[in-house]
Amino acid sequence: MTGATAKMLPDGSIRFHAVAQGEYPLDFTFYIDPTHKLLRSVKSSFEAGGQKVSSTVQFSDIKMNPEFGPDEFTFVPEADVKVITKMPGELSKSENLYDPKLIVGALPFELKGKDLNGKTYTWSKFKGKVVLLDFWATWCGPCMLEFPSLLKNYKT
Repeated sequence: MTGATAKMLPDGSIRFHAVAQGEYPLDFTFYIDPTHKLLRSVKSSFEAGGQKVSSTVQFSDIKMNPEFGPDEFTFVPEADVKVITKMPGELSKSENLYDPKLIVGALPFELKGKDLNGKTYTWSKFKGKVVLLDFWATWCGPCMLEFPSLLKNYKT
């Protein structure tokens, strides 16, 4: 982080500002509550590909030393949960803890999707080809940071 500054604001809160260096510098501002000295909000922003992306996270209803009842953290498993009594290396093939369709070399789940022009595609169209399937969202900072690399891969 560079250019870190701290400033007392009129309401008594503290504004801490810093910039994380890298290919896409991240600009962070942290606001500290004046009463309890706890983090109240975080603002972050960066620019990638000419687009500015920003987000604000607000922490509210913060309670100092709350009291919890004895049942507050009781674990109640779902009805179909299996109790594991062996470590994964001790299991037989019939006791696998994963979905066998997810192993290397297995056929992928059938998936359909549309491109930006509305044309429908299925996995079968790409059989025998390398497919990069990237799930991301515009509100996700790390996703947007990865977008230039994704675009570069698409163009090659």
